[in-house]
Amino acid sequence: SSMRNWLLLIVMLLAMVSVGLPPAVALQEDGEEQEQAVEWTAKFDARFLPRKPTIGDPAPQVGGFVEDGYLFDLVGTRGKYTVLVFGCLT
Repeated sequence: SSMRNWLLLIVMLLAMVSVGLPPAVALQEDGEEQEQAVEWTAKFDARFLPRKPTIGDPAPQVGGFVEDGYLFDLVGTRGKYTVLVFGCLT
């Protein structure tokens, strides 16, 4: 179980890197904090807002693992209400 949690964490981190999520930015002291935050937000928005889904769009084809280790595919939930939770719930 512990090994599976580590493997899931590694897979999630690799997925974040593969889609290009920017690393956390260490903010400088003084007035540079605001500038860096605005710059980072602008870069993030430029990369991800064009791909933002709108209400009524079909969900992207995603998959992953459920808590008991079985493969989950979003296609199997088409037509049903589905809640996706990312992260650790323990």
